[in-house]
Amino acid sequence: MRAIIIKSVVVLIAVAIAWVFGARPLSLIVDRFYTAPLSSLPVSPLAYSLDTLWIGDLSLSLSPDARPIEVHVDCDSANRVFLSSGGRRFTLGSCTRRMPVRTGEFQFVPDPGDDVSLVVSRSVISWPTPFELNFMTGAAASWKRNLYYRLRWKKPSGAELTMLWRFEQGFYHNDGWAAGTMTRAGSTGLLQLTLLPAPP
Repeated sequence: MRAIIIKSVVVLIAVAIAWVFGARPLSLIVDRFYTAPLSSLPVSPLAYSLDTLWIGDLSLSLSPDARPIEVHVDCDSANRVFLSSGGRRFTLGSCTRRMPVRTGEFQFVPDPGDDVSLVVSRSVISWPTPFELNFMTGAAASWKRNLYYRLRWKKPSGAELTMLWRFEQGFYHNDGWAAGTMTRAGSTGLLQLTLLPAPP
């Protein structure tokens, strides 16, 4: 009987250790196939500033951390806003205001007829973070999960832009799930950018 108890305790400890170190990689694998939808966010106002796309109050960096993606946003002399990537260009809309203080900053609106959406989803598997410390506030997240922001921008012509960002979201005992804007080197940021031309 004693041997069975000892073996059970050892197995439980081994499972707990495996979960602590293996849950996050498992979550990333599952995320490739399915993420749980959370909400759709407003897609206005729109602005661009210092390699960052602002959608409402949400800032989405265009500087990828997880993998290299070439992406540029510009407003030309005719006040037309373009996103370019991989030799292709996608028209986002018209510039409504240029910021006089810093160059390269502007606000813009989509073209009439554009279908723009920003959907938030999350990992179905969260992972524990028992070794995480926060020396600034003293409160560290006990669990984490990934949050995904998917921007879809479709023109009446059929041309379509899709962008996907990933961030981490921490769970705190007193406050629940925090805002999902945490970053991790080599894992978060702009993950994918797909630019499809209008069909012939």
